[in-house]
Amino acid sequence: MFAYLYPDNHELREKAFSANLSLKLRIEKPKPKKYLMVDHHLLPRPVVSKRIKDLIELLLPNRVHWVPAEIDTDKKLYHYFIMIPPEINCLDPEKSKLHLQSEG
Repeated sequence: MFAYLYPDNHELREKAFSANLSLKLRIEKPKPKKYLMVDHHLLPRPVVSKRIKDLIELLLPNRVHWVPAEIDTDKKLYHYFIMIPPEINCLDPEKSKLHLQSEG
C-alpha cells in the first residue's frame, strides 16, 4: 500500500532514522479514489497510528524506536514507523556481579 519516497537509497533512510527526521511515505499508484487509513499498515516493517504507538509504549517502555511517518494523504495523520533494535544477551547474570540501575 505504501512506498518510500526514496525506496532504493538505504543510506538516506538510515540518515533519517539516526537524525530523528520523519520518514516520507506515499500511497502507491494507482491511488484509489477512496481509501481508509487504519491503525496498522504493512511495509517491510509496520507503520502504526499514534493510538497503537501509545499502547505499545505502555507494554514495552524504552524497547522500541519510533520514526514519525509523514504520509502523503488528504488529511494530517500521525503514524509511526516501528524499529525494534535487536537484543543480544551477552551477560551471564549467574556468573557476574550485576548491579542494575533503578530504570532497569
